[in-house]
Amino acid sequence: MQCVHLKKQAEGLSYPPYPGELGKRIYDNVSKEAFELWKKHQTMLVNENRLNLAMRVRAVPGAADGAVLLR
Repeated sequence: MQCVHLKKQAEGLSYPPYPGELGKRIYDNVSKEAFELWKKHQTMLVNENRLNLAMRVRAVPGAADGAVLLR
């Protein structure tokens, strides 16, 4: 497959990594190698920003800037 990130032919993913349209787009356009690079980068971002992925997030009603509240 032609990977949009690496801009070369590379081995594709074995299955869509997420459900729905997003998973299909990633499966169709991103190679296994590029997705592994993203997972490493994603882990670094979570750790550097000390994000707690177990916390629930909801949008603030009426906020135009996309603000969120953590519960």
